[in-house]
Amino acid sequence: MNERYEFRLFSTDQIGPFTAFLNQIQGEATSSSLVTPEFTDHWLASPGLAPEENCLTAYTTDGMVGYVLINPETPIDRVVLEGGLHFSYRNVGLASQLLDWAIKRSRELGVAVIHLPVHDSNVWAQELLASHQFIQIGLYWEMQIENKGKLSTILPEPFAIRGFREGDDQTLMEIQNTSFLGQWGFCPNSKEQIAHRLKTPGFSPEGVLFVCKDAKVVGYCWTRIEQSLTDKFGFILMLGVRPEYQGFGLGRAALSMGMEYLWSKGVQGIRMEVDSANDPARELYLSSGYQKVKEISWHAYRLGNG
Repeated sequence: MNERYEFRLFSTDQIGPFTAFLNQIQGEATSSSLVTPEFTDHWLASPGLAPEENCLTAYTTDGMVGYVLINPETPIDRVVLEGGLHFSYRNVGLASQLLDWAIKRSRELGVAVIHLPVHDSNVWAQELLASHQFIQIGLYWEMQIENKGKLSTILPEPFAIRGFREGDDQTLMEIQNTSFLGQWGFCPNSKEQIAHRLKTPGFSPEGVLFVCKDAKVVGYCWTRIEQSLTDKFGFILMLGVRPEYQGFGLGRAALSMGMEYLWSKGVQGIRMEVDSANDPARELYLSSGYQKVKEISWHAYRLGNG
């Protein structure tokens, strides 16, 4: 295929084409797609993302055919890439051009490493990354449960569950950052990032549950819901307990309460992702009835900065 490509840094007037392209590469019909222009606009307006500097789109006479987006996570000295390419434009050099730009731009940001997740079924992407000296560094499991089963929601004294309250953005930020501090791939969140994420379509403060000891929040479960015309699935987005309170069954109880909330909203099933090397988290989900349905491999490219 001999095409002339036009590359553009993202601008807000691309929201429509960007949304249409996302739906196209996901194989979704427009009428049932989860991706709307409002969702795209909100996502790309995430604090710190700066798509006008960190997102490159590719066009032909057919319209938008590819993009690469850099998500800077400078507190942990990395960026995370995501992107997409129309299947008709694979193996013609366009993907390499987008990836080369992303590597150059990431180097300008001064971070040490680029990370990129790829689903196990995407052999083409895995081969592309290998040809650019990316190496696999980790493996996540995508897990799912479709049978409500019996949930263990009993909390030992003196712990209790409470819902999200107005003004809890700071509380959610603190429990999330404390619970995941030092875990691979976790970048501490700001209050602004938490507040923005809670306003994303499919997210709701109602879907955040806290485990408390008296007035102190010691654990949490953060859920979300995705719905199309034909499907409605719940997600366990984040689940964590302060290190000093682990071992009391609080994570299992918080998970059960989050799942109860999602089932009450009529979801067909619940999904989540877990680091396969995180033995306690992986075994919690397996023992709660979740099954592995996909693998997601993480790949790294060392930039040599610093």
